Amino acid sequence: MGAKALAQSTDSVSEITRGHPLSPLRLLSSRGLTVNSYTALWEDNSRPLCFGRVCHAEGDAFSQLDFVTPTRESSPDDITCLLEAVIRVSGAWGARYLLAELPENSDYLPAFRRADFVVWSQARVYRFRGDFVAAGAAENLWRQWTDQDVKAMQALHRCAVPRLFQAVEPVSRKLAQGLAAADEQGRLLGFADLAYGPNGIWLQPLFDPGADHISLLQQLVQAVPNRMGRPVYVCARSFQPQLFDALESLAFSMEQELARMVRHLTLQDKVPAPGRQQVYEGEKSEGSVPVIQSQQKGVR
Repeated sequence: MGAKALAQSTDSVSEITRGHPLSPLRLLSSRGLTVNSYTALWEDNSRPLCFGRVCHAEGDAFSQLDFVTPTRESSPDDITCLLEAVIRVSGAWGARYLLAELPENSDYLPAFRRADFVVWSQARVYRFRGDFVAAGAAENLWRQWTDQDVKAMQALHRCAVPRLFQAVEPVSRKLAQGLAAADEQGRLLGFADLAYGPNGIWLQPLFDPGADHISLLQQLVQAVPNRMGRPVYVCARSFQPQLFDALESLAFSMEQELARMVRHLTLQDKVPAPGRQQVYEGEKSEGSVPVIQSQQKGVR
């Protein structure tokens, strides 16, 4: 089994919009001038064992693990050591959290847990299988959001997202201008984060718990601008049971069930000393192999 078959995407947004982790489109994609990107290679005596990539947008509280790819010769411990390396890099960038997503039945979950990742929620990804209607053919409450919507969006986020999750679940990934829906009185009924790529369009909606979820969903998929024939996917999180029910009742097919994971990073004071110093503690105190200082195994 080659590296491509073993590669595991850990970011559903990138997978939906740009495809397989090792596709040229995904590997060569640029997320902007203000995004840090680091690809780590874990090897044994110059023999590659696994590699992966992590990204961080300047100013964000979190970094996002993009993918991990072991080889046939690697072990779960090698994946854990690779993760500890990208944890340290994320810390050096100033991130407070490192996020990752895995299929709920992934064989890589134990390696992530050994690197102190914890599952904080589950998610399902659905693909719209219905028909798209021409723009303007029916009344639609959805429009692109503006600066005037931000306060209402933040308030809905605080209301609808459990407090424990709010620190690791941003209002928006800021990859594209999303959509918002309001009633006749101007009250925000919901908003949807949006991301585009050659392979598809990703939506992550958040609705007012008292709103009509079925009607909002039906209008949302029709309101996506610049679709250009690409498939539309909707991500629903486990704290949104009403959204699950609405998706199951409409023309959507479930494509993935994901475990959403977070690794909390602990800030430490920099110690003046020659050479580079690690800003964050990435390793476990016991049972792990040093990543940077190991003479036989190391990361590039």
